[in-house]
Amino acid sequence: MNPFYNFILKDNNLQNPLVVADVGAAGGIDQPWLQYSDMANVLCFGFEPFPPNFDALKPHNKVKYFPYAISSNVGEGVFWGSSTEGFLDLGNKRAINARFKKMIVHTETLDNLCNDKVLPPIDIIKIDSEGHEAYVLEGAARQLEKNTLFVKAEFSFRRNLGNSLDKIEDILKDKGFILFNFSIGYNQMLNALGSGNALFLRNISSILSLPEEKEHIKIMVCKLISICLLINNINYAFFCLKESKKKCLFSLSEYNS
Repeated sequence: MNPFYNFILKDNNLQNPLVVADVGAAGGIDQPWLQYSDMANVLCFGFEPFPPNFDALKPHNKVKYFPYAISSNVGEGVFWGSSTEGFLDLGNKRAINARFKKMIVHTETLDNLCNDKVLPPIDIIKIDSEGHEAYVLEGAARQLEKNTLFVKAEFSFRRNLGNSLDKIEDILKDKGFILFNFSIGYNQMLNALGSGNALFLRNISSILSLPEEKEHIKIMVCKLISICLLINNINYAFFCLKESKKKCLFSLSEYNS
């Protein structure tokens, strides 16, 4: 559903773009964000450290790509790559197939990139980093507390991994997010639950309780409602609007619209 047919949400979007950080952008920016970038004010930033994948990315006027590995620290890291797949070495004794080649890549955090104004404040974070998801979130702690409204993260059901669902949920729950949906896959050999993508939205109460100016809160709520409509979570969009009425964020005519 396109939220920008509504003049309140469209006007908010024109003045305050939705900013997407796609961590693990092999193949291009995740949908539906790129789909709406031509018809709305959506700015996308993709991160892909594996050279063959980075070189294959197609330019787009509202997308900027960086050859960085996003993590919990700024510096350098060991990266293992093969064909079109790769991962950061976390020192966890992960079995590495002989076909993978070792290389050194530059590591960054989303918080540092925002602090240095390489990126604007991030509204949407998508992570597909082959087991490094929790580290990416740890390096985005300030963005998660202050700005981010939606997170999509690949996860595993296995505990004590860098992308275990319990670890990802613990990090995001502490920052005011709620898990509202996930997709799962199966291990074909074992016929057991394997991995999937977990979707998190910012709890509207955590936004309304922020010590920010009323206008800033209103911008965040409009963005959150827009995101909900873009991902077809209409019920939560209406719930957010209803809760915001208690704080008198919108005039009666805006609320009715």
